[in-house]
Amino acid sequence: AVPYSMDTTTYHVPPGCALASGAGLGVDGLAAHFSKLAEEPQHSTGCRTAALLCSVAESCLLEAPEGPSFQADQAEGAAREALAVFRQEQDEVCVAHAVRLIVHCLRARAQAAQILSDSINPPSKEEHLQIAEELAKTELKRFQRIGNRHGEACMLLSLVEIARDLGSKERRHILKMCQDALSTFRDIQDTRGQGLSLLVLATLHLDNFAVHRAYAAAEEARVHLGTEAGGHGEARARFIIAVILWLQGRRADVVSTARETLPLAREAGDRMMVASLLYLLAMGYHEKKGRPREAAAAAQEAAKTFREAGCQQGWAEAAGAVMVKAIFSEQRPEEALEAAKTQLRLGRSSKPRQRMLARIAVIHAFGRFEDDGEYAMASALVEKTVAALSSLGDKAWLARELEVLCSIQLSRFTVAKCKEAVGTAEQARKHLQELGDSFLEAEALPSLANAHLHLGDYNKATEALQARRALFGRLGARAREAQAMVEIAEVAAKEQALQESRGRKFCRDAFQLCTEAHTVFQEMSDVTGTARALLALADIHMHRKEPGEAESRAREAENLYRKTGESRGVARAARLVCRALLEDDRPEDAAKHAGEAVLFTKKAGDRPAEAKMLSWESQMESHSLAKITDGLEGKDLERVCFRRFGKIMNPAKEHSQRPNQALWDRDEAVILARKLKDKLLIGTCLCTVAEVAMSMGRLEPGLAAASEAATLGQQVRDKGMACRALVLSSEMHRRKNDLATALVDAETALRLAKQCHYRDVWRDAEKAVRQAGGVVHVEGGEEP
Repeated sequence: AVPYSMDTTTYHVPPGCALASGAGLGVDGLAAHFSKLAEEPQHSTGCRTAALLCSVAESCLLEAPEGPSFQADQAEGAAREALAVFRQEQDEVCVAHAVRLIVHCLRARAQAAQILSDSINPPSKEEHLQIAEELAKTELKRFQRIGNRHGEACMLLSLVEIARDLGSKERRHILKMCQDALSTFRDIQDTRGQGLSLLVLATLHLDNFAVHRAYAAAEEARVHLGTEAGGHGEARARFIIAVILWLQGRRADVVSTARETLPLAREAGDRMMVASLLYLLAMGYHEKKGRPREAAAAAQEAAKTFREAGCQQGWAEAAGAVMVKAIFSEQRPEEALEAAKTQLRLGRSSKPRQRMLARIAVIHAFGRFEDDGEYAMASALVEKTVAALSSLGDKAWLARELEVLCSIQLSRFTVAKCKEAVGTAEQARKHLQELGDSFLEAEALPSLANAHLHLGDYNKATEALQARRALFGRLGARAREAQAMVEIAEVAAKEQALQESRGRKFCRDAFQLCTEAHTVFQEMSDVTGTARALLALADIHMHRKEPGEAESRAREAENLYRKTGESRGVARAARLVCRALLEDDRPEDAAKHAGEAVLFTKKAGDRPAEAKMLSWESQMESHSLAKITDGLEGKDLERVCFRRFGKIMNPAKEHSQRPNQALWDRDEAVILARKLKDKLLIGTCLCTVAEVAMSMGRLEPGLAAASEAATLGQQVRDKGMACRALVLSSEMHRRKNDLATALVDAETALRLAKQCHYRDVWRDAEKAVRQAGGVVHVEGGEEP
């Protein structure tokens, strides 16, 4: 319903968190090794006792059933006791492992101190990390002095992890330390050490947006750790690979990788990793579309597991939000609202930040805010949360909440609310600028661009997206920069299309941006990004009157979406293929292709996409029928129309027995949309029915369909759809020579169009007014 909009987020994570951080800090996976060591009789009693303590300590960090702070304290005590024993036994290899375990405990305590505090930068976090850093540096010097290269590599790796937790800006120095540790482990042929170093290296590459390098490192780590007992190292490597696949838009591969890794994580007893894999699985099911029940089940289990692991970062609430969205996408609003309220109740004992995410789940359950009461309740929840976050001074979380408020304001589809949304989005951007987080600022800018697009201000929308591109460019996030380039191109193409620009020179800059973005996406193996760039290129080719090129590009995009299982992407690409075929005067091929897309969406189980494609298929059939019936008249024309469109255009026997049922309710798209109880989708399908009816000269059923579509459009506050339906109604009344009614409908459409500033709809409404004999008054002497 939002015109010319783009996604505001790529995935849903707590503010300030990366997707890979959901699995926690990570440990070395030595619990099984130490358990085995504790059972070997050839070792001394002290060594076996210390090994058992290390095994218990690592297991505490993995399970954390009573909260991260308590478990980290207990684990650190056990690890320090084990370290003392290993020093007495002069087992330097175990000493290195014990020191790394203590560092892991201190990092966990630092994380717990941060998320459990109500202050912005709790000093205890830095204190814990400084203690860990001093310990690692002291041990590094000692290992270097005695020539223990294994211990030296272990301490280098610990220093890298600590520096990353501290948010050090010396990325090159950190990367070099990690590579030095990896080189040392390779020199001494330590397979486990190589695998752990490669895992840390993969996360560093992800921090630097080097997705390809991260994937190569994680894949090599998986090979090295695949032979280790316990399977924890391999599970960590596979989890990182799943995260990278998500960032590359390979949703089907994410689902398969997550499912394969879950048994390994469960066997290792790592609850945070189990929860994170379930979270990835839920998002994979949800983003692939068509599998909402699996998505909801996985998200619910993820939220439960995060809570059992004592996670306080907001991941449980984020998983709950995904569950609510999945339920709502299946058009079960009442059930979604109940699920959201349950998440809100569970989050009452949490800190304000986590409660914010739980409230967002409730807000998402309200959907399009068709009812004023729902809108008021959602607004009240947001205002309450904004006040709580403002008192904390947490700018990252506050900016996220303001983005939610912006989306709520835009849902009202009025100029006043859209102007408020612009102010809200600018406020969110200001908070992130003050925070100094360029990545979060860039991620928030689509909200500002979207608000400007609602007002028809393409220049300011483009400025926001260009700023987004520049920020990602400075960060080195090439895939994100390419995404911003496609967004700029889409806005530019739409603006020039509305200005009726044509010819081969059409939108040259947009074409160049899309071509460059397509190259970047291919280099990054980003399937979804590549498909989106191809669709943007196809649209530009259509405006340049190059249907052959447009068809080729759109088919490429459709094939990519089919491979990833994204049915809605398939639907978008299929519609563009059909447009190209129509432009090339091949309506029969267009109808056939639309039918194939219907089968795909139906097989995928994506009912909203199926309904849209059924509606599109009807449009293609009408174009095909117009070509077939060219020159036919009278009964010959009626006979052909009945064969092709009898279900829409003519009453069947059961209709005579049910006179109150509208004739168009035999249209498959309308039937499915009514089952889904989606008023917006019903209205869209009814507009298509009205167009088909008008093209076939059946004005009465066409007027009835347009009338209901206009009513539904105003109910859901989609003035664009209401305007489209009223323009259709005006044209059909004009053909019936009822100019008075035609003028009323056209003027109503124009009034609605002026309220929402949709320039293409505005111009259609003005044309309808003139054709009905009315006069268009241009405010300020300028055309819209």
